[in-house]
Amino acid sequence: MSTPIYRFWSLLCGLLFISLCGGMQTTLLGVRADAAGFDVQIIGAIMAAYFLGFIIGAKLAPAWIRSVGHIRVFAALASVGSTSILMHAVFVNEPVWFLLRTLTGVCFAGMFLVSESWLNAISDNKNRGTLISLYVFTVSIGYVISQALIGLASPEGYELFILSSVLISLALVPLLMTPSEVPVTKSSKKIKFRVLFSSAPLGVTGVFVHGVNAGAVMSLTAIFARSMGFSYSESALMVAALMTGGVLFQLPVGKLSDIQDRRHTLFLLTFLALLACIVIILFAGQVGSWTMAAMLLVAGGVINTTYSIAASHVNDQISAEQTLSVSSGLIMINGLGGVLGPIIGAQVMRFFDAQGLYIFVAVVCAMYALFALYRINVKPAMVVEEQSAALQVTVPTSAYITAEAMDEADP
Repeated sequence: MSTPIYRFWSLLCGLLFISLCGGMQTTLLGVRADAAGFDVQIIGAIMAAYFLGFIIGAKLAPAWIRSVGHIRVFAALASVGSTSILMHAVFVNEPVWFLLRTLTGVCFAGMFLVSESWLNAISDNKNRGTLISLYVFTVSIGYVISQALIGLASPEGYELFILSSVLISLALVPLLMTPSEVPVTKSSKKIKFRVLFSSAPLGVTGVFVHGVNAGAVMSLTAIFARSMGFSYSESALMVAALMTGGVLFQLPVGKLSDIQDRRHTLFLLTFLALLACIVIILFAGQVGSWTMAAMLLVAGGVINTTYSIAASHVNDQISAEQTLSVSSGLIMINGLGGVLGPIIGAQVMRFFDAQGLYIFVAVVCAMYALFALYRINVKPAMVVEEQSAALQVTVPTSAYITAEAMDEADP
């Protein structure tokens, strides 16, 4: 299959606009809700609603695409998503924001699904690896750069909401110029959850822990920073540091897990995350923005790489025919953690002030580290040569993979 290179770059350009909007909106809503006086518990629930909407959207979007086609689905979801963003500025109300945030998750899942299915349709075995790497890099960079946009205006006004809406609208231009081909989903062997958990309890639990921790810190760190007295732009810097850490740590952590028992890597990551949280708790409010950002970069690096190592550990234990069904289980588990993390984290923040966010994450890490030590001691190590290559995951779960996996999920 020979594909003109311009198709790749037009698609990646559209993905960049989507990720710029998505990353900007997450931080913007957190600080705007805090400025509006929303209770921290309510903010946690609102931020968690995105993960709920993402799962719903990934489930529903394939049927929409089969019914009316890629182009119409993307155009409709971009329009609804753009409107949803603006409605946040018009109706500053907790229940309305919860519904709008859920709707945003549905729209973003559908848009990522359309984009990724196009990517798979216009690539072949000679360039698919390169294209997927570019996709991961583009989306990751978009989420990081988006944090710099928060400092362009006050989150208490309309300007940033309008800019976010404009970004998602601009994504239409390059993507609608990309040829539409529907990818084919291959069948796979299903696996029940209890079998999945018994095969790799540490890996399955690690996926859930990642969802809890990443969901909490990515959704609530902006509020944590504001409570420490940092400005809106400095708060955005903190969130960008978390994202950047995940990108920078991904490859070296994956390489490390390939040369040793992955359970040891999971324990190391969790222990380092525990230490990073303790340092953040001790020095919160006593250091400058760049020092705090450096601490958060380390915390984000070890927290955001847990998923790929835990998922790799699970995939080491199952057959190739079970991969897609296993993905469905891991996606649901990670999504459940993503929903619960911001809600519980916000509750803890209510009792322990801003530091409660990282107290919560530290407790979760401590419990998982103990479980990792237990599993290392009760089960013999897998021969390193029998491990598969580590899965490199640096962005939120792929909507395309989510949709494919749900079609194969065990009821």
